[in-house]
Amino acid sequence: MHTIKNNQLEVTINTKGAELASLKTSAMEFMWQADPAVWSRHAPILFPIVGRLKDHEYNYENKTYKMGQHGFARDKDFKVIKKSKNSILFELIATSKSKEIYPFDFILQVNYSISEKSLKTEYIVKNPSDKIIYIFQ
Repeated sequence: MHTIKNNQLEVTINTKGAELASLKTSAMEFMWQADPAVWSRHAPILFPIVGRLKDHEYNYENKTYKMGQHGFARDKDFKVIKKSKNSILFELIATSKSKEIYPFDFILQVNYSISEKSLKTEYIVKNPSDKIIYIFQ
């Protein structure tokens, strides 16, 4: 877990999935606290798909790929690229393992930054290759 804070906000983000786990002031917690008896996530990042594929599979260039509901980013460990008192940048890069279910090069970055009473979350998807990336919606 990583925390960024200022005088008005404290934000905690899990390295697994770069998932926002806590957003609070001195008076109140604003995030669901992931009670495993109900739902064990807070605010998962859904990449490269939102939802479910028919039969959990898709075809691309005459090959069938299997992918679970909402993709795989929410279950991967992101690397912290840059961190300051008020911001943190996470990154997930395609690997040979990820290409077994999503055959594209990608760089997924998630930047969290706070200013006064505001949290800004920025999602950046980069394509480091000449091949078109497909993101299913």
